[in-house]
Amino acid sequence: MRHLFFLLSILLFSTNYNAQIDNSNLESPEDYIKYEIRSELYGDNIAIVAKINIAENWHINAANLPPDCYQLPTAIDVDSSNLFSIEDTTIEPSPNHSYDENAKEHLYLHDGEIEIKRIIKLNTDSTFILKGSFSFQTCDDKHCLPPYTSEFSLEINNTKQLLSEVIPELPLLNLSSPIEDCGSEEEEENKSYWSLFILGFLGGLVALITPCVFPMIPLTVSFFTKGGQDRKSGTMKAAFYGFSIVLIYGLLGVIVGSFFV
Repeated sequence: MRHLFFLLSILLFSTNYNAQIDNSNLESPEDYIKYEIRSELYGDNIAIVAKINIAENWHINAANLPPDCYQLPTAIDVDSSNLFSIEDTTIEPSPNHSYDENAKEHLYLHDGEIEIKRIIKLNTDSTFILKGSFSFQTCDDKHCLPPYTSEFSLEINNTKQLLSEVIPELPLLNLSSPIEDCGSEEEEENKSYWSLFILGFLGGLVALITPCVFPMIPLTVSFFTKGGQDRKSGTMKAAFYGFSIVLIYGLLGVIVGSFFV
């Protein structure tokens, strides 16, 4: 009887020892997948973001899989509530697509570091706790580990509160009366050109009544009216004379002005 009890003790000890060795060699999805769940602004809505870091030579399945795909999708599931509505589509980077000849199946996989998002539209202005779960299955080229699911909870503020944290109020900033008007420089430059043109035109009219120019007006008019064979030829010569003066002084103005630009 004593020998039988001794043999049973040895058998029980060896069984427990082997079980401990086997458990120490078990792989866990958390050994290869590190992730962080957070919330952030997404336009006027809130995004639930999973930042995922995948170990080298490992991958996870995509979130948006075709209907005929038998892979377990990576998912952010959110508990339903009347405080918000959630969009069905998960936002994710474009997955790597390949075809498994052994399984006769198309594969849609992610590796490296990625982010996936679920968008919720708030129906309340109050702060609340959002609960949900994050699930995935990770594989390498030889085998897959069991599916993994972990629950999470996030404190959600309304978008106005989040915006006030991102863009604080600036009481000293008066948009209706800025210190500097950055957009009026071009307008002022255009106004200065028109002012120069108008002043130059008025200066030319004033020059007509100066003692050096005004007495020459009747002489010039009589020269063209009497020098022409008829009225038409006199008018043509006067127009050519006037156009030549404008052209000569215009070219001189352009040449001289180019040195001061």
